[in-house]
Amino acid sequence: LTASSSPSNDTSLGSSFKASINNNNNGATSSGIAVYVLVVSMVAFAIAVYIRITRRRRQNAMFRDTWREAEKEAVQSHRNLNYRDHQSTVSSIFTTPSSP
Repeated sequence: LTASSSPSNDTSLGSSFKASINNNNNGATSSGIAVYVLVVSMVAFAIAVYIRITRRRRQNAMFRDTWREAEKEAVQSHRNLNYRDHQSTVSSIFTTPSSP
């Protein structure tokens, strides 16, 4: 056996490589995850606010349109009542009620 192929050298190189990975990335990984979670939550919040505002605008527009249509119908029916024949109403006011 030669010195380069001995198992003791392989394990010492492997363990030092693992130790260097653990030492270098330990703090960076946890802060990176925290930043990632923060950014994702902020984007999700912004999307939720945008959807809520869009929905509210659409509902307000639908309400305005419905209100205008109802108002037009009410005005039109009021106009129709004004042009109606009032002869039957006037004659019923001035007649004497009959006794049963």
